[in-house]
Amino acid sequence: PGGHLLFTTPFNNQFHLIPTDFFRYSLDGARTLLTDAGLEIEATYKVGNSAIASAFMLGFGAGDIDVRLIERKILQPVSEPVGRSKRWGRPAESLYVGTCVTARRP
Repeated sequence: PGGHLLFTTPFNNQFHLIPTDFFRYSLDGARTLLTDAGLEIEATYKVGNSAIASAFMLGFGAGDIDVRLIERKILQPVSEPVGRSKRWGRPAESLYVGTCVTARRP
């Protein structure tokens, strides 16, 4: 009881809702996995955006990306379940490179 977990996993795939995206560690999938294990979610973060994910897939490194973009988009808090958010349908938000969730055991 009272223990904390930092859950991080790569997610270098396009997010989709057909009807949901629970077969990989998407943000919603990670939340569901940890909640089903009896943990309370404290915070959820999306790592990167479509520009950063595309650069990564093309073999570019951090030095090849504008540092201001990295500072703004490398770790973005996500408060709502992704499946209920309209902003996730935008191409600029549908790709990301990782999922990060902090949780605790009640």
